[in-house]
Amino acid sequence: MALQEFLAPEKKTTSGVYLDNLTGVRALAVLWVLVFHTWGIAGGGEVSLPIPLLDHEIGLTRFVSRGAWGVDIFFVLSGFLLTLPLIKAGAGRLDRAGILHFYRRRALRILPAYHFALLALIYLLLFGLGQLPTAVEMVQDALLVNMWLGTPPLRGVFWSLPVEATFYVVLPFLLLIALRSRSFSTVFLLTILLTIVFRFAAVTTGAIHSKGVYLFWFFGARMDQFAIGALFAYLCLHRPASPRRGNLCLLVGLVGLLAFASFIARRGSDALENGDYFFYFFQTIVGLLAGLLIYGAASEGKLARALLGNGLMVFVGTISYSIYLWHTIVLDVYALTDLARATPPDRRLLAVALYTWPPALLISFFSYLFVERPFLGIRHGAQNPNASFIQRYPVYFLCLAALALGALTALARFTHQFNH
Repeated sequence: MALQEFLAPEKKTTSGVYLDNLTGVRALAVLWVLVFHTWGIAGGGEVSLPIPLLDHEIGLTRFVSRGAWGVDIFFVLSGFLLTLPLIKAGAGRLDRAGILHFYRRRALRILPAYHFALLALIYLLLFGLGQLPTAVEMVQDALLVNMWLGTPPLRGVFWSLPVEATFYVVLPFLLLIALRSRSFSTVFLLTILLTIVFRFAAVTTGAIHSKGVYLFWFFGARMDQFAIGALFAYLCLHRPASPRRGNLCLLVGLVGLLAFASFIARRGSDALENGDYFFYFFQTIVGLLAGLLIYGAASEGKLARALLGNGLMVFVGTISYSIYLWHTIVLDVYALTDLARATPPDRRLLAVALYTWPPALLISFFSYLFVERPFLGIRHGAQNPNASFIQRYPVYFLCLAALALGALTALARFTHQFNH
């Protein structure tokens, strides 16, 4: 009962599209990313799982080292979850007012927790976590336009946020074309094909090294995964999977991702440098396998409920966005202290996890509870002339917050230079 009360705001603010299993997919994605980055901070190396009572170990390194695919799962899931309610509503909801309402909802979903993380990051950078950005760079990051202006993200994982935001911008227009065309699938299949062509052209012509293509690279090279999510949303709406078929799709998606991770690991991590043709479409395959997993999870089959719909996975999935924002910050703080330096290499991954995961999860929980959750209520709250400025004009408030982050960054830089 307590978990259901905790999830009530999530279920209220998802346009009628909510499944515990899909929240569990978020948990799967963020945990894969979390393990991957923890492994990196621990120094990499071999990872194995001993089998009790047997003198045997299962090698996990090739799966752990592909943890960045958790971001790919997030991209496919975004395409799925955002497209499904818009398809249901039809082209009539995609007028000017409907598109602006869509943008408002997305801004209120991703910016508050992100701004909170950036605020903390200013002070951590001031005390040695890294180099302080300029005030202009901070504002660019806070408004998620840094990718288009050639500004690198403040933290590695933050690269995905402007990619996601750009997809939000183009999705309504892609859907307008798709819903008014004779074939919905053709528009998104063509998007997938164009993405692969773009990867090939950008790399083989050397254009990826030019600034113009660099600005477009991350978004253009991942658009196929959002399109795959949209296609599976269309399939789920018009041909929903039975529990039995859903379980099969889920199993194929999970096993397929693990098998493909092993296959890619054997090909080596320098596929781009070696001119490996597989580089141009392996992310599309990852997206298709993630789409199968999501399609299966949406079926409410017993396997999906057991693996993804259990209480722990639903809880982690609910706070997954804050975990994604905060985990590398906590890991970087830990790296400065190197508390596990005396730990034997074969136990270092476990030691790093024990030092970093509890604070990362605790901070993420409070970030969700006191930052994300209030803005979830604002997203669908009725207009009230007596409400606070934040409740009445939340988007304006977030823009002002971005400017305030820039001002604090300028003050931090001045303080740092003054003290040195």
